[in-house]
Amino acid sequence: MGAAAEKRGHFGPGFVITAAFIGPGTVITCTASGANFGTALLWALLFAGLTTLVLQEMAIRLSLATGKDLAENLREVFANPWGRGIICLLSAGAIAIGCAAYQAGNLVGGAAGVSVLLGGDLTLWVMIQTAIAVVLLWTGKYKYIERFLTVLVAIMSFCFVVTAVVFAPSLPDILAGLFLPSLPEGSVLTILALIGTTVVPYNLFLHSRIIGEKWAGERHLGYARKDLIIAVAIGVAASVAISVTAAGALRGVEINSIQALSGPLHSLLGNIGSAVFGIGLWAAGMTSAITAPLAAAYTVAGAAGWSRDSTDPRFRAVWIVVIAFGLFFVMVSARPIPLIVTAQALNGIILPIAALFLLFTMNSKNRLGKLRNRLAANIVAALFLLIVAVLSARYILRAVGWL
Repeated sequence: MGAAAEKRGHFGPGFVITAAFIGPGTVITCTASGANFGTALLWALLFAGLTTLVLQEMAIRLSLATGKDLAENLREVFANPWGRGIICLLSAGAIAIGCAAYQAGNLVGGAAGVSVLLGGDLTLWVMIQTAIAVVLLWTGKYKYIERFLTVLVAIMSFCFVVTAVVFAPSLPDILAGLFLPSLPEGSVLTILALIGTTVVPYNLFLHSRIIGEKWAGERHLGYARKDLIIAVAIGVAASVAISVTAAGALRGVEINSIQALSGPLHSLLGNIGSAVFGIGLWAAGMTSAITAPLAAAYTVAGAAGWSRDSTDPRFRAVWIVVIAFGLFFVMVSARPIPLIVTAQALNGIILPIAALFLLFTMNSKNRLGKLRNRLAANIVAALFLLIVAVLSARYILRAVGWL
């Protein structure tokens, strides 16, 4: 595989992607799923994990084959200036605005975790968490960011699995929820949110970029795939653990505040329960508070044709704006939980559009050669996207009163 790859290690980018999708939005959405529907919607997390593997594996091949990220490839595939402008505006604009909106949930969720653990003013913890993200991103050193996020993924996964072991309902109920799909009344929005919080559109752009920071060329495809599979499996296991915990401890409880989530854990496990939950929530918020601005900066830079250097002033300006808007939303939002769940559902609705961009690019023989999509890959991806599109259409039609 080459000495360079050995020096860089076998893991990294996949765990950054897991760090990106396991944020406070995931914690809130999975908790709401378990509290409202028990284990009945666990299948949606399994489906979302498989969809993530299919789409992110395409992003890997795109990067290794072309040496460029998805945004850069879109610029080149759409040679017509008008077409290129529209596509770049749609992709970069949607990703940047979405990341700015999610950043509010990342900051307030992580700060709430620290507040549960240590007490103190929530605004102060938001500012401290923001400072950590700014310092780490300002270094421009991908390897430091990758290592920091990998450690946090391990911490939060352990915390959520511990709570699941304590509160888990019966094993047959868990297995039925995972492998027997169902659509309980009123569950479509939650299903879309579970998919949207796992299969994150901006991760397609982020992953295709950071792969190039670690590996290059077809010879490293095996490393990149193994990294992705292990990281996504850990992320899905953490999401399932959160939902299982809620199904066992919070069934029927209305989830109306982030801080209130720790109440039942504290009453049943005392300070240890609150501490485990607080650490997990903080780690989830901190990881996503770093990856959302980073993804926005990479996407905008690639779409605009700017330098890929993370110390470029324009690159830094993008992630600074995302963090600033996140702070603004934190200050003006009185009820973050409904906003977070709705944002995840909208993510699921936007997903098919972003994935279609990726599929279109992945079928270019001239660009990708042997790493282009084959018929089987296209069929599998199309099937996953069709299911998401049907769920999205059902939700939209019901929302406007046509269903």
